[in-house]
Amino acid sequence: MNPSLPTYKPLDYYDDYIDFAILAAQDDDFAKVFKAHDSKMDLQDPRALQWVTFHAVVDLAQLLERDHKLYSLKKLPPVPDALKSTKLISTSPYNFQEHDASHFEESSFSKSVPHRYNYVRWIQEILDTTGDDYSDTYDPERQVIGIDIGTGASAIYPLLHTATRPLYRLAATELDAVSHAAAAHNISLNDHLAPRIRLYHPPSQDAPLLDLRALGLAGADFVMCNPPFYASTADLAARAARKAKPPSAVCTGAPVEMIYGATLGSTAAAYEQNPGGDVGFCYRIVEESRGLKERVQWFTCMMGKLESLGQVVERLRSVGVRNWAIGCLSTGKTRRWVVGWSWGGKRPRSNLVRNPQVTIGGVQPFPTEQTLHVNESSVDELWNITVNTLRPLDMRIEADMEKKTIMGFARENVWSRAARRKRARENAHSGSRDEEMKEVEKDQGESDEEEDVALGFKVEARKGSIDIRWLEGMESSLFESFVGMLHRAVLPRQSNG
Repeated sequence: MNPSLPTYKPLDYYDDYIDFAILAAQDDDFAKVFKAHDSKMDLQDPRALQWVTFHAVVDLAQLLERDHKLYSLKKLPPVPDALKSTKLISTSPYNFQEHDASHFEESSFSKSVPHRYNYVRWIQEILDTTGDDYSDTYDPERQVIGIDIGTGASAIYPLLHTATRPLYRLAATELDAVSHAAAAHNISLNDHLAPRIRLYHPPSQDAPLLDLRALGLAGADFVMCNPPFYASTADLAARAARKAKPPSAVCTGAPVEMIYGATLGSTAAAYEQNPGGDVGFCYRIVEESRGLKERVQWFTCMMGKLESLGQVVERLRSVGVRNWAIGCLSTGKTRRWVVGWSWGGKRPRSNLVRNPQVTIGGVQPFPTEQTLHVNESSVDELWNITVNTLRPLDMRIEADMEKKTIMGFARENVWSRAARRKRARENAHSGSRDEEMKEVEKDQGESDEEEDVALGFKVEARKGSIDIRWLEGMESSLFESFVGMLHRAVLPRQSNG
């Protein structure tokens, strides 16, 4: 480990809203606008919401310092006159539009800092569990490049990523001119993070969302996006009208951040390609990802409706994506749904790709972890079974006897009866080989960085169980077959015990 890097312990997910009373006790300025009424902040008061929103980065700093003693973001001074607009309610750069607050969903920036951080944390864990070292843990020396599509006036996602991961660099795009200026202002105020954030203003709304050349990138580790939720102002009003209770906060989003129009006045196929709102925007990212393929490891989006998640996964499957992940980020009563997909074969942990709160069919990916339970078996017994089962197979094996783990990589199914018979025939035809030659060939195979991997796995022997982790591969049926083979290997021990 590089001793010059800051020490880092990942933050936990936040499962509740920020406690305004605690923040008021910690910050005198905040206390002046805080209204203690049933222990709630009056977010219908634009002045209060403006303060909360403008100083949301301070809230984040307090969360980081209070909960984890980590990096902190600097407190923001008053917004300069150059960023004021007559179209805004106040001097805040967060683009509060003049409108009837009852038409909009809850969108207080401060109250949503936790679930925005949860989205960041989910992405970081996806990357941690699909690294080249297959360690399933955070690598503090891994340099990561991310892209935030439509970063908004706060630029909160680049700030969150760079504040919590010292080797992360972010390219952020923002189409709206006012929001772009505000984002640039906020980034510049955090000069300890600004060198690792690049802000880009697309030339038009028709420009590619992921123009790597314009961003000065050859590729990226991840893409993230919190797309506009609504397809039109009518859609926005209709969804608000269906709510049982009015929103708890006035809207803080610019129109470009709230609405992405559908393709209308054309064919049904055109509308299906772009139904607008978060689904239509995600479809656009899916389509662009088809051209980029593995130049980006993970593409992700966060949406406001479970229905939207289902539609996006259906589109992913229709265009040939076989490696995707879904999740539900719960913060208080608010839920946000996340989806990620990769054109590569590295597989995240099961808890990151599947979620029990996603209740619609056809959305959950195949689990990437399986456990075989073997009653009254010691660790050594199960380790010996595993080793004796896998070593004869034609695959690359890395065994760690101390940790009782085996990591393996196969070019194809080499454990089926047909594969074993084929190998036996080939060995009989070629005759025996010199042991030294075998070792040379083994070393060459292990050093071949271009090796095609149909299945990568890690097996760990425990007392009474064997844990199997799917690390890499495009075919879930191959992983399922491998698990079945190991299960049959331990069945004789189980049935005779």
